[in-house]
Amino acid sequence: MDNTIPKSYTYYIDYFVNDFQDLENIRPWLKYDANKVIISSVGRLKKHFHLNIETSEKYFYHPCEIGQAACAYHDMYLSTNETKYKKLFLANISWLENNYVEYKDAYLYPFPYAIKTFGEKPGWISGMYQGIILSAFVRAYFITNKKKYKHISHKIYNSYQFKLGEKYGFKVEDKYGLWFEESMITPATHILNGFVYAVFGLCDYYKLTNDQDVKDIIDRCFTTLETTLPKYDMGFWSYYDLNGTIASYSYHNKMHIPLLRALYEISGASVFKDYADKWEKYSTSYYSLFRKKMYSFWSKYIKHN
Repeated sequence: MDNTIPKSYTYYIDYFVNDFQDLENIRPWLKYDANKVIISSVGRLKKHFHLNIETSEKYFYHPCEIGQAACAYHDMYLSTNETKYKKLFLANISWLENNYVEYKDAYLYPFPYAIKTFGEKPGWISGMYQGIILSAFVRAYFITNKKKYKHISHKIYNSYQFKLGEKYGFKVEDKYGLWFEESMITPATHILNGFVYAVFGLCDYYKLTNDQDVKDIIDRCFTTLETTLPKYDMGFWSYYDLNGTIASYSYHNKMHIPLLRALYEISGASVFKDYADKWEKYSTSYYSLFRKKMYSFWSKYIKHN
């Protein structure tokens, strides 16, 4: 009998479930390899980030998308009890289990290509990726009760100690508080959704360990989010980061608002619900949508010229 993770800790994965239920229409750049592990199009990556990648490979293993897939298939299995989703979950977990890099008692999942807005050299690390993969392995432990997944979870948690600027570092402590960065760019960009996913990984790990030190880190992260959240509010839309990048329509609605509601569910802090409600109103306001379009146009064609 499965020892599944508490249902309250499937919060942020609805977004993943919707995507991985319909890859052909929502994430058509993904497909399965022979072992049912998610692989991602190199061509799409090159086009999306304007990269000059010299490789004959058409697909590559994207650690974040594999982690997302694992979390999604875990949720599908919980909701349907269909064995095929459990097999997909374990197939993607198996790849993650066998493809980490070990560094100073931590397991890490480097990205294989340089992307100037995330990592200027191949092999950069993301706190977001580490968080999602940590969530996946916590779920693997609850599903299988195999101690190896608890061990791997602990090793991934250890990666949270590395500071931005160090090898494999994504931890930042600055005027805003304690952060775990999605990118390895310095100075820190403070991408909102990436930080939240890193925190969710910690929340899952705390449910596994009940470790007070982990809880203290989570509380510090909540404080950072509560005090910094107003800086992401444009008055008509949300910022993607603290560099002044406006969130896309998809990120604002499918990422920011659901993540804030999840933060409220976990922490009970009303500030997260208040901003979720506020930002949801922006999405239905013609005035806000017009201002969002004008700001996006200004950012793309005027700001940097």
